[in-house]
Amino acid sequence: MLVGFAPAEDVDLTDEHVRWAICQRALVEPSAHPALRPALVAEPDQSLATSTVLVLFEQLPPGERDSWIAVVPSSGRAFLTRRSAELATADVHRTGSPPADVSGWSDWLLRRVASTSTREETPVKLAAEARTRRARNLAAERLKALRRL
Repeated sequence: MLVGFAPAEDVDLTDEHVRWAICQRALVEPSAHPALRPALVAEPDQSLATSTVLVLFEQLPPGERDSWIAVVPSSGRAFLTRRSAELATADVHRTGSPPADVSGWSDWLLRRVASTSTREETPVKLAAEARTRRARNLAAERLKALRRL
């Protein structure tokens, strides 16, 4: 399936580092994505499968993310489900209106939105209301960058 993406012909596929390298190569080639699905279903290392899906989430349109959650064992799906929802929230607030309430947002989501927003209103709100200093600082820096544009 993905062996064509192996870094060399004679590789030890029992080594998770080799399998991770193969997945990384397949991730940058969209035509390989269909072959990733069965490879990840068969992947014995849940962390490797989860990490691969997380990287893939960044490349997929929002409507396609959830279909990839099922490729990891059920014990790993809660995190992927949460991250998919967070990415959807981040997508909305990247260009849309500022969020009404950020008190329930994860630190990751606060940082993501603070650093990627394209409208001034969102970093203004996050610079004032984000729970963590890091997110508030990222929002303030993003606001400065947006005002320089």
